[in-house]
Amino acid sequence: MIQTVIKRDGRIVGFNEEKIVTAIRKAMLHTENGEDLQLIRQITDHISFKGEPQMTVEAIQDAVELELMNSSRKDVAQRYIAYRNQRSIQRSVARKAKTRDMFLEIINIKSNDITRENANMNADTPAGMMMKFSSETTKPFVDDYLLSEEVKEAVANNYLHIHDKDYYPTKSLTCVQHPLDRILKYGFSAGHGESRPAKRIETASILGCISLETAQNEMHGGQAIPAFDFYLAPYVRNSYIEEVKNLEDLNGVDYSHLYNKEIDDYVTRPLDGLTGDKRLVQHAINKTVSRVHQSMEAFIHNMNTIHSRGGNQVVFSSINYGTDTSAEGRCIIRELLKSTYRGVGNGETAIFPIQIWKKKRGVSYLPEDRNYDLYELACKVTARRFFPNFLNLDATFNQHEDWRADDPERYKYEVATMGCRTRVFENRFGPKTSIGRGNLSFSTINIVRLAIECMDIENKEERIARFFAKLDEMLDGAKNIDVAGPVFDRFVSDLAKGKKLLYLTDNAGEIGFDRVFAETIRQAYPNLEITFCVRGFVTQNDATREDAAAVGLPFPVIDNGNRVAGTQIELLSPEAKQALDEADVILAKGMGNTETLLGCGYNVYYAFLVKCPRFVQIFEKPLFTPMFIHEGDAPV
Repeated sequence: MIQTVIKRDGRIVGFNEEKIVTAIRKAMLHTENGEDLQLIRQITDHISFKGEPQMTVEAIQDAVELELMNSSRKDVAQRYIAYRNQRSIQRSVARKAKTRDMFLEIINIKSNDITRENANMNADTPAGMMMKFSSETTKPFVDDYLLSEEVKEAVANNYLHIHDKDYYPTKSLTCVQHPLDRILKYGFSAGHGESRPAKRIETASILGCISLETAQNEMHGGQAIPAFDFYLAPYVRNSYIEEVKNLEDLNGVDYSHLYNKEIDDYVTRPLDGLTGDKRLVQHAINKTVSRVHQSMEAFIHNMNTIHSRGGNQVVFSSINYGTDTSAEGRCIIRELLKSTYRGVGNGETAIFPIQIWKKKRGVSYLPEDRNYDLYELACKVTARRFFPNFLNLDATFNQHEDWRADDPERYKYEVATMGCRTRVFENRFGPKTSIGRGNLSFSTINIVRLAIECMDIENKEERIARFFAKLDEMLDGAKNIDVAGPVFDRFVSDLAKGKKLLYLTDNAGEIGFDRVFAETIRQAYPNLEITFCVRGFVTQNDATREDAAAVGLPFPVIDNGNRVAGTQIELLSPEAKQALDEADVILAKGMGNTETLLGCGYNVYYAFLVKCPRFVQIFEKPLFTPMFIHEGDAPV
């Protein structure tokens, strides 16, 4: 008996036999002999009861054709087949026409919502056109295969807008606040090459650009640096020491006592009248300031010329600064502002990076504050270039209880923003900070429309209650776009209570992200013992010990002792079985682990994509739906 139907767009719906009745009846009405209700019911019942539990629309229509051909009404079969072919042609023509018109608008660089969707993207270049072709063909796929019916309806009726829908299938991050200090200290790998740690201000400036560019190619949103002045300040001192060493080479004298000389401020001054160490120090300062200025000019110039996303878009970048009161940090701020004031090229205002000045009482709020002079310079630059923007750290929602003026790492407790829309600071699952934080993507609820729909309710309390009821309904729908929800809250609670977490890996390409996620968990729960379990041998594209070593996984690594693309309990190595038994919490990634562990009874949280018809049926979700479920809630 037919129970469910797989539609052409991949959705699974309940079987409705009346649709068969309607289709046959329409075909009969176009024949000379007219309709035969008894035959219609006979064919419908036969297909309904003899069919498979789940069938495609095409299979059901094939069955209808066969039944009609085997009946005495060959004329109806002919009409039914002709109508079916006609509908197929119509669907094909409609799709082709829509795609053709859209592509022609892109090719002809027609100014419309499609070509103007991203003002940061040059849609009239070959790479830009290819990006738009890809973008506009991906969105229908998201609508047809990845969104629930509720969400799709909300989008269609303008209650909900999903930003960057074309990137939805990629599961990429949108924005992130880069911990540039780690990149400068340890270097990083950028695909086909590696960058060594920075030693001087010029290298630090270039690495800052390259890291933003590299990350932009991995994500679809903006890239930001949360504490630009603090991160680059050490390399000002390094450059100063280099200049002192240059004097040593020139004069053949040891000036090492000047390396750590206390400097109040890096300000260029003439050398006239200066002698001894004072002259040497000022000379090194003058050279250093010149190098810092050139590095800041280069940083701004590079951020407006280097491209990402296939070479058609400059990096959407933001930098936060203003609270470093050290001489080196002040030098970075001052020369960055001077470079911004001067402009790029023939004096044009630089678009990127978007600059955010962090204003703080005791730092730059009053004339007696250390950075007040730089704040005045920032205001002057803004009056001419519209940058920097200003962020008030003293606002109640931007304050951090751990911030101290004498803390050299106080930037960790300062909120940072991006030029687009991201402000991430509060944290339910770890320390409150902006560093290393970002977001997945955005969805906007049309609250204006919700309010308009409630305007006709005369009673004020009832009107307000109805509005919030509608809003709650939309929020619940928007949550369905995400993977988490209450299950994730339960996961976090178990992590907080547990002593051992067993992390069952999936694909090799994901293990770098696994490392970042596990490090985030360890930061939030430092007493939690985390163990990774990989495959015992090369299995498809699953992670092995070699992959774990390649990303420098800083956790104990064991393997399952076999080639199974999952966690088959009876085949596990004694070490893996013991880890499974002793774990308080188990995180199992991927369909392989989910298929082999479902029903095991352990405290397992499954993270996977629905990628097969069986899972579509079990979980009643469309293909490629992201899932995060607990063992106790999973259907077996």
